[in-house]
Amino acid sequence: MRYTKAPESLSSVLGNLLKKRGWERKIKEFQALANWPKIVGPKVAENSKPVRIEGKKLFVRVENSVWKNELIFMEKEIKNKLNQSVAGEVVKDIVFVN
Repeated sequence: MRYTKAPESLSSVLGNLLKKRGWERKIKEFQALANWPKIVGPKVAENSKPVRIEGKKLFVRVENSVWKNELIFMEKEIKNKLNQSVAGEVVKDIVFVN
């Protein structure tokens, strides 16, 4: 028996598997959460914690209302940096809760 299809690279096969199973988005969401300290910096990271992403909405717990207001002011920049860090739009809105 003769195969006419060229062999695929492992990264290509894994990439296709992730897409077919719908895991690619989940992996990007986890990466975005893991990138939080690098994106916002150590001081902000000490006073806030990303909790989860539902749909394209990121929920972030903050220490107090002062930090909540500060992060609301930075929201657009945070969204842009998070999405850039995972090369896709995983966060469209951010909800800050204390």
